[in-house]
Amino acid sequence: MIEKNRLQKAEESLDYILYWFDRELNPLERDLIRYFQGNIYYLQKRYNLAIVNYTSTLHSRIDDSEIIETIKLQLSKLHIDREEYLTALKYLNDLDSSDEVIKLRFLSYRLLENYSKAYDHLQLFLDGNSSIEYWDSWIDLSKRMGIDIRTIETAELFNSINSESRFREIYQLLSKNRMEHKVAQLIEYGFNSGLNIEGNLLVEAVDIYSQLLEFNRLEKFLETLLVVRRDNFFLYRLAIIKFENGEFEKSLQLLDEVAENGNFEMGLIYLQRGEIYYLQKRFHRARDEWLKAFHQQGTHSQASSRLKLIKEKI
Repeated sequence: MIEKNRLQKAEESLDYILYWFDRELNPLERDLIRYFQGNIYYLQKRYNLAIVNYTSTLHSRIDDSEIIETIKLQLSKLHIDREEYLTALKYLNDLDSSDEVIKLRFLSYRLLENYSKAYDHLQLFLDGNSSIEYWDSWIDLSKRMGIDIRTIETAELFNSINSESRFREIYQLLSKNRMEHKVAQLIEYGFNSGLNIEGNLLVEAVDIYSQLLEFNRLEKFLETLLVVRRDNFFLYRLAIIKFENGEFEKSLQLLDEVAENGNFEMGLIYLQRGEIYYLQKRFHRARDEWLKAFHQQGTHSQASSRLKLIKEKI
């Protein structure tokens, strides 16, 4: 009856037994009826009555371990709902450490602001769990414990990405917690997994890697991007990296492609070409490029200073 949620009928049946057969019941049978009444009250959300019946059943003659464990688990949940976390833990600590029990212990310690205990319990079941809620708690507790959140391993979280909506959930989680390095890795992971990543997010990843001075990773990411997206922004950024690496001819090729594509601030192209020619000691060509940059509004000032430098070489 209880399983079919016919709660009213079940309650009436138990009341009938107690009323008409009370003298024929032995103490253990009365205790079992009290236990079943507790279950009915719990399902009816009559929680105060459920607590009374469950608690009295614990002090009864019932010695069935399965029933006792079920009662303690139910009592712990009821006391958590009543914000009586220490009482909940009293029951939880008597139980074997199943996943459900560990999660309830974590919740109780978290709400008691015992962050060390909460962290320890969360760590026990986070492996294999990709819940955004639990990962958010994991990051928050790591901060409170003084742990560098940059060291948090997120491979398992990334592996849970099976859709663009899931990608967005994780992106929002990492962004909210200001985990820029992980944000860049997530965007790169999403792109490499074949997701349709928005252009502004790809730019964000490039900027983050640049700010963090992760130029080797940035170079590989840009080369991967350019296989399918010959975007001027990415071409120019890779040209700068190749320049920094001393790969001047490759840098010039990329700059030429940007110029041919158009729709880009040409003054930047002229300035960068001039830098390459200058380091190659091709001073006349450097001067010619900087003169072009001088006549561009956005690069006039920079080109002026470079032209003063070139006078000493020509």
